[in-house]
Order: sequence, then structure tokens, then C-alpha cells
Amino acid sequence: MAATKKNSFMLSRAWLLRELPFLAKGIASLYAVPTPGLLDKGTKGWAMDMYGRIYYDPLVFESQKISSSGTAISHEFEHWFKKHFLRYARLSIKIHWWNICTDAEINNKPFYRKYLDDDCIFPEQFDWPRGKLAEEYALLIPPEPEEGEGGEEGEGEGGEGPGQPGNNPGQSPGEGDDHGSVVDGKPREWELGPPSPQ
Repeated sequence: MAATKKNSFMLSRAWLLRELPFLAKGIASLYAVPTPGLLDKGTKGWAMDMYGRIYYDPLVFESQKISSSGTAISHEFEHWFKKHFLRYARLSIKIHWWNICTDAEINNKPFYRKYLDDDCIFPEQFDWPRGKLAEEYALLIPPEPEEGEGGEEGEGEGGEGPGQPGNNPGQSPGEGDDHGSVVDGKPREWELGPPSPQ
């Protein structure tokens, strides 16, 4: 289904360029890939690959305000700008925790706190301090219980209790939120792959 006239990728990006002009060069050069069905693949309708392409489900524009979808564009861009996919290669933590740590790093900024929905990741949800790098948050990840432990509250594969993620790549507390290979360098089925040689 096509984006409505009330919102679209171009309108959302234009709003973002006005809000964050210091990111104008990078945001304006994003290669956008409409990806119908992306909402059904463990994302919130937005994702990015490690090559700088941003993917979106056109259905997001039916429910999101321009400010919400514009903020989503900026959030995905920051994953790429901060090279989270390269930084993950140096760590030995599960993908879903790295996704949470990188979201906490990005979303702490006042801009994101103003426009993101309440169900997004923020440091205080895990009793983490504000303003840290994702690697610093990774050091604060609680230890996983031994097999057979965890009490009655653990739910789902890898679940450790209320609000704790399972083993699906990119899964966050609440709704799934897979950002694509931009976070961990692992290709997703909807991505276009490496750019063709010139």
C-alpha cells in the first residue's frame, strides 16, 4: 500500500533535515528501499544495512506522524554513523543485548527523548546511567542464570524474567525491534547485499 499524502519518506526526511541540519549531508544521501512486509520481520517497520541503505515498510506512514518517522530515520542513521556493526565484532555478547546497548547509547539524547515512543529503549529501563557508550552498557549486562535456574518468571527462549529479551536477533523488551545488519554485521533476508562493483 502506498504512503498517504499526509506522510511519506520524503516528508519525514525533510522534517528531519530541518530538525538536525548538522546531519544534513548524511541524511540527504541515504538510499531508501521501500520494503513491504518489513513490519512482519521483527522490526518496527524501519531497518538499515551495514552499507548505509535504509529500509522501510510503507505501512508505517499510515500510523506514524512525520516527527515519529523522521526520528526513526535519524535513529537508524545513527546506528550506521556510529559503526555499531564494526564495534560488535570486537565483543562477545549476544546480539539482542548489543541491540539494546546501542539503542540505549543513541536514545539518551534529548532529541530522541522528545520524539520516541515510550516503548523504545532508554538506559534507565535497566537502571543504567545516562550518557554512556554501548560498550560501557555491555559491561552492565546482568549475568545469565545457570541452565535450569531463573525462577518461574522467565518466559520464552532465553527469557530471564519480566522485560528481559529472548534469543531472537535484535529482540528488545516489549515488541521486537530488529534494526538489521547495521547493528551487528549479520545480513538479513530483506537486505540487498553488498553494493555491486562500479
